[in-house]
This record gives sequence, structure tokens and C-alpha cells, in this order.
Amino acid sequence: MCDLDFINTISSTFSSEINKFIQSLTLTIKQQFENIDKKMKEQEEELNKLIATKKTTTTKKTTTKNTTTKKTTKSKKRKSPDESSKNFPIGHKIKSQNDGNTWEVSKTKNGVKRWKKC
Repeated sequence: MCDLDFINTISSTFSSEINKFIQSLTLTIKQQFENIDKKMKEQEEELNKLIATKKTTTTKKTTTKNTTTKKTTKSKKRKSPDESSKNFPIGHKIKSQNDGNTWEVSKTKNGVKRWKKC
């Protein structure tokens, strides 16, 4: 009988210690995932800022007898909305994310839809 009581006592002690360890481990893993999520959101915001401000450059080489020169041109970011005007009905107004102005869909004499600044 004495051995059985001893085994039950040890068993319950180990069980509670294992439960404490599992809870501690679960909390640690949860905190690590939260930190990873936070870092990913920060990096995503940083990446979006870089994409928004990036200007594409094209390089054109011209070669003469012994010298090579490079001409670099920067393309400008579009002022009108990013969405195509053909996806909206004529007269639809939208505020551009690029320059902050309001733009309206209009139709040219050729029947092509264009963005027109309001």
C-alpha cells in the first residue's frame, strides 16, 4: 500500500509540473509569434513606402570610338488614379491616391475614356 501512495503522489506532482511547463512553453511561443507578426507588419509598411517612392530609371548606353556614356532618365509617377478609367462609368469621380486631387471619367471625341481633373 505504501508504494501505491508514493507512486500516486509522485504522479500528481509530475503531472502538475508538466502542465506548468506546457503553459509556460505555450505562452513563450505565443509571444514569439506576436513579435514575428509585428516585425512582418513593420517590414510590409516599410516596403510599401519604398514602392510608393521608388522612381524607375532606365539606362541608355551610347558608344563612340573609345568612350561609353550612360544617360539616365527618371520616369514620373502618374498623377491620375491607379485604376483604369475604362473600368468606371462616364461621370464617375474618385480621389487619386497619387496626387490627392479629384478626377472624373470623361469620354474623348474618339470614344476613349480618360481621367479628367476636376
